[in-house]
Amino acid sequence: MSIWSIVRFFKKTNSCKCCCPHKPKPICPPATHCNEKPGCEARRVQFASDSPVALNNGWTIAFVNTLEGFPPDPNICRNTFFDDSTIARVVELENPFVQQELLDRLGSCSVVVWATNNGIPTLVKLKPGSVHPVKILPTPSLSCLAYRICINDGID
Repeated sequence: MSIWSIVRFFKKTNSCKCCCPHKPKPICPPATHCNEKPGCEARRVQFASDSPVALNNGWTIAFVNTLEGFPPDPNICRNTFFDDSTIARVVELENPFVQQELLDRLGSCSVVVWATNNGIPTLVKLKPGSVHPVKILPTPSLSCLAYRICINDGID
């Protein structure tokens, strides 16, 4: 029996159970839901134009409605908005005051933003109002496009 007859036999008896041909997975996650609700873009534009926004816990938050890779300049928030602000940390995005502001501003519109997790650049999906509103995503590249949130937590 030749190798080719074994291959043909294998293909006939062990056919692929998945969708073939395989579509390559996108390297980077999309920054918004592919079928986002009407009005989501308008909410993002309004949030960005109102930024920076003071929260009831003394923090300040700013949303940047521009898709960009992870900023190489660690002072980008400081230079853009206000002193002592940084790219949001995952723990800050989980804060109840931040969550409430995101829900008020974005409604149920989900977005992917850049954040840091223990100092490591991380893509995070924000789904305001959901059971798990902050989800850390695989981050294959610093050039993935996402939105940016800057936060000043009032701690020097």
